[in-house]
Amino acid sequence: MEHAAKILPQKSLRLLNELMDSVKDEGTTTVEQSLSVVQLQRIWEAEARFRSISDAMLYEAARFCTKANQLASINATLPNEVLVYIFELGALEDIEDNSYLPLFSRTVSHVCRLWRGISLASPALWTLYHPQLPPDFTSRTKESLLDFVIQPHIIRATSEPSDIPAFGRQLIKARSLWLTTSKMVRQEGLELEFMCSPAPHLATLSVYFPRRQLQRIWEAEARFRSISDAMLYEAARFCTKANQLASINATLPNEVLVYIFELGALEDIEDNSYLPLFSRTVSHVCRLWRGISLASPALWTLYHPQLPPDFTSRTKESLLDFVIQPHIIRATSEPSDIPAFGRQLIKARSLWLTTSKMVRQEGLELEFMCSPAPHLATLSVYFPRRWVDYIRLPGQLFAGQHSISRISIRNIGVPWNISILSCLRVLELREIPRRGCITMPELMSVLRSSPQLQVLRLDHTGPIFIPGQHQQMEAAVLLALRSFHWVDPSSSSATKALLRGIITRRTARIRLRVAISDEVEGLMREGEDHSTGDTITLLQAISSFPRALALSRERRETPQIYHILKYDSDTADRISIFFSLHAFPLDHRFLLSNLANCSLSQVQSIALTEMSMDDTDLFVQILHALPNITAISLDSCSCDDGLIRALADQRWTHRVEDVSFSSSDILPETTLDFAHSRVASSQSPDLCGLMPLRRLSFKECGNILDETLESLRALVPEVVRCQTRVQG
Repeated sequence: MEHAAKILPQKSLRLLNELMDSVKDEGTTTVEQSLSVVQLQRIWEAEARFRSISDAMLYEAARFCTKANQLASINATLPNEVLVYIFELGALEDIEDNSYLPLFSRTVSHVCRLWRGISLASPALWTLYHPQLPPDFTSRTKESLLDFVIQPHIIRATSEPSDIPAFGRQLIKARSLWLTTSKMVRQEGLELEFMCSPAPHLATLSVYFPRRQLQRIWEAEARFRSISDAMLYEAARFCTKANQLASINATLPNEVLVYIFELGALEDIEDNSYLPLFSRTVSHVCRLWRGISLASPALWTLYHPQLPPDFTSRTKESLLDFVIQPHIIRATSEPSDIPAFGRQLIKARSLWLTTSKMVRQEGLELEFMCSPAPHLATLSVYFPRRWVDYIRLPGQLFAGQHSISRISIRNIGVPWNISILSCLRVLELREIPRRGCITMPELMSVLRSSPQLQVLRLDHTGPIFIPGQHQQMEAAVLLALRSFHWVDPSSSSATKALLRGIITRRTARIRLRVAISDEVEGLMREGEDHSTGDTITLLQAISSFPRALALSRERRETPQIYHILKYDSDTADRISIFFSLHAFPLDHRFLLSNLANCSLSQVQSIALTEMSMDDTDLFVQILHALPNITAISLDSCSCDDGLIRALADQRWTHRVEDVSFSSSDILPETTLDFAHSRVASSQSPDLCGLMPLRRLSFKECGNILDETLESLRALVPEVVRCQTRVQG
């Protein structure tokens, strides 16, 4: 090495030393590996030097700013909105870095008069706070609330136990508290004693330990809960005394406050808490909040009957939205308490009856529903678990005194002859168990007694129809009906009876997913009477307006036994029929034969999916029965070749001008013959009544090659081949 020092330049000698160190320290075995290690070390050293230089320059900038008390080069050219955004980014970086003294705040925020002016006008800024900041820094926040960032390991390293109460006293101005550390928290937890101090404005508590200290955290969880309860108690006590939240309310419009509380109130209801947390800490102790609630009756009224009277009295004359859970009543109350709950229904606007437990057959928990509820407009019964199929409601519900116009029942059957099922505007029955389902006569009776019904939804709930017993039912005239939604894939006989049994206006929206047999119960037959007036049956509405027909054997939509008819009057007036995979092939042929006799003259396009070659003759028959068809879509059909050959017959004066093929084995000669037949028809005076082809589309059709496409483009104005699906 001494000899090398005499003949090598200084830089080369340094590199040689570094290479030898890398062999010794890192165990490198090749020159390339040693060079990589040396280069990485040099980068780290350079980075450290750059950081030192940067810190020095930053210190000089801060010193200059402190002296000049301005940042004219930046502030003079930017509007306040931009400056607010810039500082918010910088302040958040301070918090994420967990720095002892926030870098951005130290260099800019607390030494600049213009920044301070912006902060006073924007209380959300300048308040990201470390308790170790000097008093002359924190005094600049004046009355603004603070967002505390506390790192227990720094408190332990830099402070004495006698200093901790001083930190705690500063919580009087805390709006939020972020507790974070990268070191172990001691068992005795002296660093956290500051959290025993009052924090009346504290709204957010975040605890984040980035390292694995779960065992210690779990051991301290009970203490943290106690501290949290104590702080919550102090917050509630302070709000009760002051009866205002000026620091928040004075700066926000009522619309924002309404939205904030609505979120909190809904969380209370979703949690099914015995005493709603949000309501306890804010709503019933704040005069301004109560003023907003009185102007917005939908708020502050989400109600549990177990709330103490001093809470509920604050609602004054506002109506209440009751949430009743019978299993809680049974667990926490005596039978003698139930009438007291019932008497509170005098102020009920809505009642949501829900439970996750079994309701006893004797139904003592529901006796409160015998009390008068003159303002009750909405009743919702929802059992999330099917413990029982049916519940017995009290005989004289609400003593006959109610204003119920909207009823929603889900997952449970009830007596369907009760008096409240009349004079309704909204009726929703969803997922009723089979044993508790409503029958067709019972449903028709409810509908006839509610002539002003506007919304009717039946979702997997029947009605049960027995052809031998349920006959000659009087129709229900629902001229106010705006929406009819029915899902019932279990009974084709009920489909025909209900669609014929409801009379409404043509403007009603109709959505169906119902069972049909090969008789096609959801459509009218050719020759049946079509109403020309404004009032029609649902069956006439479905048959009068469709412009598109889809027939499919797709497995994802196909039920086990019945065929399915889908229809939505708001989606291009399309009727879809899905064939059952479990029906006999003869049933398919019967359905297609009957479909050809249905009244569908308005249909202009038809889509076939996974249809069989054996049914080609019936599809030809259906197309003959649909004289206005102009577009055909064939997807994965084995009948496509035979169907196109039939369409190429020049004796057939159909109007088809647009044909799409997808996943098809259609032969090139078949498509060329079809295209030639249309061209010939346009040139021959004897066949001028035939429609020439306008468009052909191919997707994933293996037999259609580029040569075929070129030949077709000479005969058809638009020939398209879609992108072939990429095989995985």
